[in-house]
Amino acid sequence: MKPPYNYITNSHVAHNIYAMKRQYGAPILLRRKGNVTADPKTGTPTYENHTWLIRRAAVLPEEVTRDAKQSISLITAQKQMVQGGGFDVGKRTFLIDARDLPKGHTVEKDDWIVFDDRHYDIDTINEYAYKSAWIIVGKELRGRTEGMDIIGLEVADTATLTDGDGEVVNL
Repeated sequence: MKPPYNYITNSHVAHNIYAMKRQYGAPILLRRKGNVTADPKTGTPTYENHTWLIRRAAVLPEEVTRDAKQSISLITAQKQMVQGGGFDVGKRTFLIDARDLPKGHTVEKDDWIVFDDRHYDIDTINEYAYKSAWIIVGKELRGRTEGMDIIGLEVADTATLTDGDGEVVNL
């Protein structure tokens, strides 16, 4: 049993995560960059990405905010002429159930999420109560598209079917 050792609290948390997945659920891909190797002759890098398919994660609506970047002139001398620029950033919140990931897997800042063929870099990561879920806010990288293809995904866990006597069943 997970702490706190209260069955009712744990069941309420699991029930609420399940309800969010049912109401706002959509398939997403969680990706992590693996080994990078380079061809010694051409220098062309080869990337090895690890991908986990999450069949149903709660995906909340996108929030578009305007970020402004200013130059160092504002800080240094408080000059009259301040240069900078503004751009729109789309942020989306994802709720990932810990049971949808391999056991012991943690979401890291270098991971990224692919949803609806769009690339989302992880902005903030919060672990939900009792390691039951991850609340992730992702920033969309506009112009970078990734496919939601699931061909070539790694199988994280393998299952073997056994009968009542413990013998393996072949299908």
